[in-house]
Amino acid sequence: MNLTQQMESRKERQKTPRRPKKIIIVDDNAAFAELLGDLLEFHGFEIRHACDSRMMWKMITRYLPDAFVLDLNLGEENGFFVLQALKKALPSIPVVMATSAGYKDQLMEQALMLEADAFVSKNGDLRELILALHRSIRKNTPIPVAQPITPRAQPVHPPTTRIQRPSA
Repeated sequence: MNLTQQMESRKERQKTPRRPKKIIIVDDNAAFAELLGDLLEFHGFEIRHACDSRMMWKMITRYLPDAFVLDLNLGEENGFFVLQALKKALPSIPVVMATSAGYKDQLMEQALMLEADAFVSKNGDLRELILALHRSIRKNTPIPVAQPITPRAQPVHPPTTRIQRPSA
């Protein structure tokens, strides 16, 4: 495939609409989940909400997401246990942990040690959560391999000339 064909192919891919990234919000706080869901839908995500891990596991059988937003405190459940189970079952799907407990270094360290892709506060600016989702999804998306450049298409560099210093 030559350079012109690669550029045409790229233009065609840009014309085709991308499917929205699917997110499952796992949070027992329905009001927060609805607010976050509306915000994420506005930013082009497709959203589902599960109020606990049991509902989340049922949902995954029909709706495999591109990422999860997981609350740290799920009523009677501990979000860290849910995180461990998710990472064991679906290691390639990013999980962004969210908490209203605020940023406590111990919580963040534990979340990252358990392989959470990000840890954010629900009390702060929700744009931080959106950015964390975008970064996590991008990080876990395979990058297409470019075709090698053929010798004819390689750029030609002019020869360099050496400037000699006058002798003293």
